[in-house]
Amino acid sequence: MKILISAAESSSDVHAAELVKEIKSHYRGSDPLELFGVGGPKLLETGFKSVVPFDSLRIMGVFEALSKLIQLRRSFNKILEEAKARRPDVAVLLDFPEFHIKLANKLHALGIPVIYYIPPKIWVWRSYRIKKLKRYFVKILSILPFEQSFYSGAGVPFRYVGNPLADELKHLPSQSDLKKQFSIHDGDCTLTFMPGSRDHEVKHHLGLGLKAIQNFFEKKQAKGLTARFRVFIPLPPGSDLNRFNSSYASVLSPEKPWNFELVISAGNSAECMLASDLGLIKSGTSTLEAAVLGCPHVIFYRGNRLTEILFKWIVNYKGPVGLSNLFIGEQLSVNAVYPELLAYRATSDELCAQLTEISENVEKRNKQKKANSAAQKLVFAQGSPSETAALEVLQTANDFKNRPDIEMRKNILLTGAIRLASFIWSFVNWVRRALHRVGVIKSKQLPSKVIGVGNIQAGGAGKTPVVIKIAKEAVRAGKVPAILIRGYGGNLGHSNEIILPGCDEYSPILLGDEAVLIHNEVPEAWIGVGRNRHASYEKMKSLADVNFDLVILDDSFQNYQIKKDIEIVLVTSNFPGQVLFRDFQSSLKFCDHVIWTKGRRIPYVPIGVDLQVAEYELDVSKLNSEYHLISAIGDSSYLLAQLDNLGVKLRSTEFFPDHYQYNETQIESWLNRSKEDGLGVLTTGKDWAKLKQFPILTRSDRIKFSVIEPNFKEGKDLFWERILSDTSSA
Repeated sequence: MKILISAAESSSDVHAAELVKEIKSHYRGSDPLELFGVGGPKLLETGFKSVVPFDSLRIMGVFEALSKLIQLRRSFNKILEEAKARRPDVAVLLDFPEFHIKLANKLHALGIPVIYYIPPKIWVWRSYRIKKLKRYFVKILSILPFEQSFYSGAGVPFRYVGNPLADELKHLPSQSDLKKQFSIHDGDCTLTFMPGSRDHEVKHHLGLGLKAIQNFFEKKQAKGLTARFRVFIPLPPGSDLNRFNSSYASVLSPEKPWNFELVISAGNSAECMLASDLGLIKSGTSTLEAAVLGCPHVIFYRGNRLTEILFKWIVNYKGPVGLSNLFIGEQLSVNAVYPELLAYRATSDELCAQLTEISENVEKRNKQKKANSAAQKLVFAQGSPSETAALEVLQTANDFKNRPDIEMRKNILLTGAIRLASFIWSFVNWVRRALHRVGVIKSKQLPSKVIGVGNIQAGGAGKTPVVIKIAKEAVRAGKVPAILIRGYGGNLGHSNEIILPGCDEYSPILLGDEAVLIHNEVPEAWIGVGRNRHASYEKMKSLADVNFDLVILDDSFQNYQIKKDIEIVLVTSNFPGQVLFRDFQSSLKFCDHVIWTKGRRIPYVPIGVDLQVAEYELDVSKLNSEYHLISAIGDSSYLLAQLDNLGVKLRSTEFFPDHYQYNETQIESWLNRSKEDGLGVLTTGKDWAKLKQFPILTRSDRIKFSVIEPNFKEGKDLFWERILSDTSSA
């Protein structure tokens, strides 16, 4: 078996080395295990073959990367050449998204399954990259528990494997043994300073941090403390100490020598932090390591000036950045426990002030102790994350090993076909919308107020529950609603049929499943079914003995027959290429309300458009056993993901196209299977509207079917009341 691994940073090198150890431990294949790619000293110790110099990729920051563009391109091409020649069974990429996402694109095109171990922090900025993660990677293996909520529902195969620190820190000596080893005596004041591993980090951080530390110890001396002051600077494994000493020499000041003893080492950062009283830690993995080791610390980072300006004005993220803060923030429901001084705020005076604060302020120090304890529990609660990740890698390699490249290419071609079809359909509707806006296509004004409910993707956004919700609230408010619906899946969808309020059940075969479901849920509503919505309205009006207070126009965004007073468009986390779209996302600027109904990835909306949330939540409170799932809705994969997240056990699943009409043979087979294994049949309200019409379903048979309905997680802005209020004042 051949595995390509790319770990281009010091922390990634350590994590990848633990991963390789576990891969070797669990590999049971008859073929030799070949591990190659990009790695540093820790990976090389395992017998790993690095095909490019490790230092060639150790870059952080936009403009830092630009300065080494030629070097990056050479390394990229070399890795790709090796992948083409060796044809690995799986590729594992760690962190470094600017390089690895591009590499994953090329590997994916070669038919090589790619796993992202330690994915990029797209929840901070550039969240649109979720599209590329879904397209190029077969699995995302995360070491941060809070990322689960971001990736869940986005269609990306995600697993939280635990944090590698659980493997890397479990064999450390005790704190007392380390203090003896470092000759630390009672009363000594010891600080670990970690300026970073990259050259430009050392350049920006070394002098800044040492000056802050000197000022901090001067304050201690001014208050009468006569302890021995020691500073550890533990560099990454394999660091060039001579090169670092050159950088260190450049920040020495003959006029003002250091007031502390400086100890420079390599490969023992954990030992140093465990033995220290305080830490001044560059933002990165080491901040979490400090928290787990119980080392109170201050987080800082200075970058290239242009990079700092870019992040200040472009990155729309205001939360904590330090990994220690992020890791324990969700657990303790707090923001930044560990002080963060980033970019222009990271001055020697500010760093000194924060070190003094956590050293002398008992309350803040106790908060950090509590946070450290929470971090330790989270890290060590998952067992061995490296083992879990290794098993995922080996399983993926085995699953794909005998899969012909043509199958991989079929997925690429399918995605391309969907994107092309989405563009053509969206372009046609863009032209139609432009013609409507200049008056070539005209809309008819109704005497009633009209609410349009539509979407930009072809099904699966959840229009019907929204229509039902608005109609129910209208009835509750004493209004008389009329609903105009297309009637998809019904034999009479081309005609103009009317469903009268309070009448007996109608056939979904004739009128479509959505129309019948709406009638079952809102029997007080008038419903017109047919392609010509205006003709349906006129027919309803001729039959009704009341005036309609409002008309709800289903599937309205691409329909210009009737003028709408309020235009509502539903969006999900899906993107063109993943599902079929019938309108460009930029068209959302022409509607009044954009509602996000499904998924975890924030949908794209044009600047200035207010995105409101009305997420669906399935009611599974009455489900208490294992089921067979039967469904024919627009987004069955989302339904399946929701049930899985809610812990519903499924023995089997059968999915059919949206608006599919079942037959008696199918129902009979499901009933027989239910009798044989004693399990119930689970389905949606939209499906039940079609199923319950069949005479084969006796009263006793109906008990075997359980129907799940969506509820809304409504926002605090009371969206539905706003809609009805807008209607009254329109």
